[in-house]
Amino acid sequence: MENHVCLGSLLVCWSGGDSSIISQSVTTADNAYQTLLVNNQLRLRLTNISSDKTLIFAFPEGGVLPDIEDTTAHANYARIYFYFPVGNGEEAFLTQQQAETIVCTTSPGWEVRQVLDIGRHGVYWALIPQDEVALAPEDSAAVQFDQLACSGELERMSLLTILAKDIDTDEQDEGPNSSLQNALGYLPVLKKFSSPHVRRFTCKRGSAGILDTVKLEWEALGLLSDCRFLPSADEEEGKSVPQQGELDYALTESISFALQMTQGAGDIYREYCSVLVEEPQIITYKADKNNVKYGETVKLSYTLQNTFHVYLNQGIGRLECSPQDNTGLNAGEVIVTPILKETTYTLTCLGREKLLSNRVIIIIEDYLTIDYLSYYRIPLDSSYHYYLKWKVDNCTQISLTVQGQGELSGGQTEGSTSFADVSAAALLLHVACQGPGKQAYSSEISPD
Repeated sequence: MENHVCLGSLLVCWSGGDSSIISQSVTTADNAYQTLLVNNQLRLRLTNISSDKTLIFAFPEGGVLPDIEDTTAHANYARIYFYFPVGNGEEAFLTQQQAETIVCTTSPGWEVRQVLDIGRHGVYWALIPQDEVALAPEDSAAVQFDQLACSGELERMSLLTILAKDIDTDEQDEGPNSSLQNALGYLPVLKKFSSPHVRRFTCKRGSAGILDTVKLEWEALGLLSDCRFLPSADEEEGKSVPQQGELDYALTESISFALQMTQGAGDIYREYCSVLVEEPQIITYKADKNNVKYGETVKLSYTLQNTFHVYLNQGIGRLECSPQDNTGLNAGEVIVTPILKETTYTLTCLGREKLLSNRVIIIIEDYLTIDYLSYYRIPLDSSYHYYLKWKVDNCTQISLTVQGQGELSGGQTEGSTSFADVSAAALLLHVACQGPGKQAYSSEISPD
């Protein structure tokens, strides 16, 4: 049933039948205050219910609005005041700040003035005619309050106060009922808590590849007795989580996540967020150069579809990539420094049934290479004859040293030599080579 109040011949009622306001401030499970983004709306209809009287509303153009507590009669200053209990206590309906954000509109031919009265009423609104308005029997005007919010921890009833002043009628005889000089009435408004309100429950990726890690974020407002994260919508228990948080989850299949909220005596609400797992593809994989000098770096770049990570061998491991605008592709790159003459970099991702891979080969053109190195001895009469032969490519400095014989290469990267020694103990060859980019090779070789 509609709530209404009669101010003489003027009937004021809620239009639409809903006089409940959802509280903007709520207490969460950890007793912290949060603010809901709500926009409540209240609509009033003012109707002349007289069978034969016309209500006359007149207000001078540019006239000063009389004070709400002024009880003096002001002829031709017809006005209707509206105000809610304003303050910070539980007895108040809304705070001063909340009241100041309310937008009040009305029917054509009328205007609403907002008045800030901090000391007494806080904020109130006055409905006045733009010109003289004659409200015939059964005619009506509408007033609407938007961006309306209320505060407090309790669900409780409050009141909208309505005060009509100096409204005349078309009756010729003066009398106590010929005008509405100071008609006062109240309309009840219920302040109630909202159902759980999920401000967000999102995953930045609507689709991903197998073993991709996605980040889910949520924020649930309301007075909840329990909040749970369910990896699948058909699971019963799930993981207990705070009302605001984030979670990383590694995907193995398409899944619908659920945020389950319990309120009051066991009312359960669920919000869902789905992520689709698709078959990945390696679209491109290339190096910015395939032949390099020793010590140079190489940029490996890759473009993927339906996955946000890949694996690279050579001890590098997992690599992530980023979405490329609205192409549906994800790209990444990595800088490597090869140290072998020929290095194969294999890029791999996990498909539904098999591994998908691609590779590039990087060659070092000036790699320090021992083409051959031969060192041996042969016994002859009462001594040993030693034979040495070598060839080293891309060598900038070489040293072939044998104890008692000195350095044998003469600084040449290719050559051969021999010598004799009477000692039965084998003489070791010490090899030390340097190449471009601070390459180095060293070893110790026995002739036996």
